[in-house]
Amino acid sequence: TVEDPALSYFGFFGCLEDATVENLTVNGEIYCSEPYAMAGGLAARTRGTVTLRSCVNNATVSALARGCAGVGGLVGSYDDNVEYRWQSIRLLIADSHNSGLIVLTGSDPNAYVGGLVGANENCVQLERSYNTGTIAGTSDNNLISCVGGLIGRSFFGDPEVIDCYNTGAV
Repeated sequence: TVEDPALSYFGFFGCLEDATVENLTVNGEIYCSEPYAMAGGLAARTRGTVTLRSCVNNATVSALARGCAGVGGLVGSYDDNVEYRWQSIRLLIADSHNSGLIVLTGSDPNAYVGGLVGANENCVQLERSYNTGTIAGTSDNNLISCVGGLIGRSFFGDPEVIDCYNTGAV
């Protein structure tokens, strides 16, 4: 686990780096009121090669949008932790789902909210995973957050989505 001291992390795991998590179910509530934070049901932030397999979030995940870097049902934000070079690194989410309510309040044009992953920087692979929870973003004074049933925003690269779906209200 490596954490950036400039950011706050809210989740069952704060930050997962080069890790595998299997057969984990999270219940309850995760609430983030800190600015410049990430929040996720399983992990606030993931970095490097990370695999989440057969994981479920039933928890309500809510955050205030002041400088928010990602809010997601499973993962708040992912980055590959490799700058300016190609390397086969990815976040794989397989056979997993979110059924928890995901809520972002306040206003910030750079807030990213998703049923599975809030913000993706590079390679996210979703396989046989889904969201049934309601995803609620924010818009205030023409500042609209990026909100998606599976992924809020993908910065680089194209996410790979295989046999996945969203039935939750967005």
